[in-house]
Amino acid sequence: IILSDDMGFSDLGCFGGEIETPNLDALASGGLRFTEFYNMARCWPTRATLLSGRYSDSLSPQQVTIAERLKPTGYQTGMVGKWHLGLDPKKDGPIQRGFDDFYGTMTGAGSFWDPYTLTRNTEFTEVDGDDYYYTDKIGSEAVRQIESFAKSEKPFFQYVAFTAAHWPLHAPEASIQKYIKRYEGGWKKLREARYARMLEMGIIDKQRWPLPKREPRVTDWETVDHKHWRIRNQAIYAAMVDHMDQAVGEIVGALKKTGQLDNTLIIYCQDNGACPEHLGGNGSVGHNWANAQNTPMRRYKSNVHNGGACTPAIMHWPKGLKTQPGTISSARGHVVDLMATCLELAGAEYPQEFGGNEISPHESLSLVPVLEGGSLSRDHAYIFNHSGTHAIVKGDYKIVREGKRSWSLYNLAKNRTETIDLAHEQPDRVAELAAVWEARWDKG
Repeated sequence: IILSDDMGFSDLGCFGGEIETPNLDALASGGLRFTEFYNMARCWPTRATLLSGRYSDSLSPQQVTIAERLKPTGYQTGMVGKWHLGLDPKKDGPIQRGFDDFYGTMTGAGSFWDPYTLTRNTEFTEVDGDDYYYTDKIGSEAVRQIESFAKSEKPFFQYVAFTAAHWPLHAPEASIQKYIKRYEGGWKKLREARYARMLEMGIIDKQRWPLPKREPRVTDWETVDHKHWRIRNQAIYAAMVDHMDQAVGEIVGALKKTGQLDNTLIIYCQDNGACPEHLGGNGSVGHNWANAQNTPMRRYKSNVHNGGACTPAIMHWPKGLKTQPGTISSARGHVVDLMATCLELAGAEYPQEFGGNEISPHESLSLVPVLEGGSLSRDHAYIFNHSGTHAIVKGDYKIVREGKRSWSLYNLAKNRTETIDLAHEQPDRVAELAAVWEARWDKG
């Protein structure tokens, strides 16, 4: 499982972006692309939900991780990158949650040149070398694990969690320069170009995916100040994504070299949509560029509209996928489903008790039928609750509530970009879906 951080819906080349991502594009052309794959709209809730198969923003003693379930069935387990589910590697890190080997950071963000809370297994460590760049190191450490795994006949599970393209904006200068000219037209032209490219590629269509009005806070490019600085910020962001893709290429290369690529399921997904957090203090590109990164979705990270909670996914598995290579799937999925998917493929069971604790049931739906060329019922409910925004996706419909506002209702079969609110026309449907949300979250 490969997870990237704070990236928009259209950043990857295989989803309409201008950023060079040849390695992920190759996985897409040889595998399966999901255009309706959900997350929890924020870093740590997505990570907790992905690993545990329960909607959550932490890992409690009543939860188990994928690694904890696969390890007893004979799997070797390794993690590289961002943990963000505890700060003490001796008490609440990956090693305590089923991983045999870990290299990465405990915290949610930090320097790419000298990462804060850098850890190897259970001990804090320091960067090695004057040319250290965290994204590149995540790639080389993932390769190290794969080469070690391949020495054994046992199967392996690896979780690679990149911090790219989360702030701060850090990338090697040569990579930044490659992208400067691509962003000289500003965010409005970028959004329009991406939308046109997505239509041409067949990722979206105009009828079901109309381009929404720009988000309210987005500034007019023609009148905005400090253009050269803003262009450079987006170029750095692109360079960060570029390096993440290069690291993915190293991982794929290691699988090829060790003879493991054909029988390894690679799942790529993102923890949330593009980040609108302002440049001041955080070193983020801010909401202006983020609106273009999220083309054609509404809103951003921390909001459960599709701009925050719906991002691309790629699944690649030469020996296991029964779909035509390069298929763009209409199937629906969610990071919560990776638990049930891994359990089914590994022949592992989900426990009622683990480590002396009673374990809460998982809320995960196996995606194996999709991998095998079949389909899944769309009547399964996906439930969202983050930062004062709430949602339910069930059947063809989605309800969304922001703060104390009323629920909005969207027909996702006809309107994926959430531009037509049907709540006043269908109050009974809103009430029915709201009852599902309240039944889950009123219980905590």
